[in-house]
Amino acid sequence: MAFSENRPSSDANAASDETPAANSAPVPNGPSMSEGNPLPGLVNAPSPGSSAAGDPAVPAGDAGAGSVPEPACARELTDANKAAVSAAIDELFVRGDISAVDRYWGEPYLQHNPIAASGVVAFRNLFSGLISPGNSIYELSRVLGQCELVLIHGDYTSFGGPTFDMFRVQDGRVVEHWDAFASGAGPNASGHTALDGPSVVQDVALTSQNEALVVRFAERVLIDAAYDSIGEYMSPDLIEHDPGGVDGSAAYVEALQTQQLSYRQVRHQIADGNFVFLLSEGEVGSTPVAHYDLFRVEDARIVEHWNGRRDVPATSQSGLGIF
Repeated sequence: MAFSENRPSSDANAASDETPAANSAPVPNGPSMSEGNPLPGLVNAPSPGSSAAGDPAVPAGDAGAGSVPEPACARELTDANKAAVSAAIDELFVRGDISAVDRYWGEPYLQHNPIAASGVVAFRNLFSGLISPGNSIYELSRVLGQCELVLIHGDYTSFGGPTFDMFRVQDGRVVEHWDAFASGAGPNASGHTALDGPSVVQDVALTSQNEALVVRFAERVLIDAAYDSIGEYMSPDLIEHDPGGVDGSAAYVEALQTQQLSYRQVRHQIADGNFVFLLSEGEVGSTPVAHYDLFRVEDARIVEHWNGRRDVPATSQSGLGIF
């Protein structure tokens, strides 16, 4: 969950995150916040359980350069984990039942929010003063998942505001968490807020194809900065939800350039039907950040975009990095 204090001050010398991806085995000596060689992103070196395993496919404009990967896991696992997270969030934050923590969270609970400690007890204590029956503090806008990873996108109405929360689920229990705020609530100049827009997952059969499109987009446009190729991946009529943005793929590229947004590698991804989420390592100017980007795909083109961001902190309460 996001907390109001979780907007750390920008630090150009903040350390990179070396913690393993959710599907990776733990690092024997524990996580490190030190600068060094980060783990390869899922775009470049997918873990065996990731839906990016194998050669990423390419959109129609690059026909012949790759193939669509097989689904990463049975759809039943994804649906079960989405249902578990949805129930956990509803019972805890909407209905105000603190005992939901005991039913849905499990040890070891790894916390990547830099101001929160790991562990179920720490999590329960953190929210015990905010949770009470009938006191709803959250409005869910959308939920998507892929295998063990589940993303919720919604509004903490009592604090924080529009937020991305990503969870890892194991044996029906939430065991790991990452999060970031949107950069504001909006509406922006095109009339879109940070949370409005379609919420229902559609085109489940196209999950792998849509994931491949967005992965290739991340490689070419976001990481390699091949902005002249954006038309192969994104509709010119992109619907933009960034509170400071406007609609259109040309405006999207302009924002990347004028705000000095750079992407180094994708660290986690979730593809669910027509939605694809990327958690990426990058910079704003010289400040290291985590980019949270949610894309909606229609007819083999990216047609809608929501985003959030978090500065990379020098330290964290849990000792874990934010990736």
